[in-house]
Order: sequence, then C-alpha cells, then structure tokens
Amino acid sequence: MLWLNHVCSSDVGEVLGFSYAIQWVHELQFINVDFEFDAKKVVDYFNEGSNAISDFGAIIDKCRRSCNNSHFKNSKVEFSSKQGSAVVHTLARETNFLTIPCVF
Repeated sequence: MLWLNHVCSSDVGEVLGFSYAIQWVHELQFINVDFEFDAKKVVDYFNEGSNAISDFGAIIDKCRRSCNNSHFKNSKVEFSSKQGSAVVHTLARETNFLTIPCVF
C-alpha cells in the first residue's frame, strides 16, 4: 500500500503505483517479475509505447526505461479483468470511509 497526499486521475494513480512497484521489486532484487493490472490503458501504453505528452505519458516512459535498464528484461506487463482482483477493489472502496482525505 502506498500513501499519496494528493488526488490525481485514476490513470495517473495506476501508473504511479506501477512506478513504485518497479522500484520496490528492484530494491528487493527480484528478477523476471510479471506485473498484472486491471487498468488496460496502463498495459496498452506500456507494451505499445506512448506518445502522450502528459503526466501519465511521462510516468509510463519512466516505467519502460526502468524495466529496460534493470534486470526485468524477461518480465511481462499483462492485463487482468477486475473480477480477478476483488480483494484489491474491496480495500479501495473501504478507503472512502477514512477521515483523512488521501488516496491509497
């Protein structure tokens, strides 16, 4: 779980989570990690390339560079439907009941 002190679009939030996940597994010295998302836009832009001149595009490009420059050369970024991540969505819904206005 990552604590973010600002509110951003869901696309930017998803790709920020990806960026921090890459950093985290790199620090743990994992290799050949498969990343799975229910955000199709993140997966498509990562795998097919991005020409987006935006925060989203810049973070995707950073993620791609991080994966290419590290030991994740045999890793994959794949799409998975939301039905497969029911636990994650339950936790996300519960954050709406927090008294502190933050996004996880």
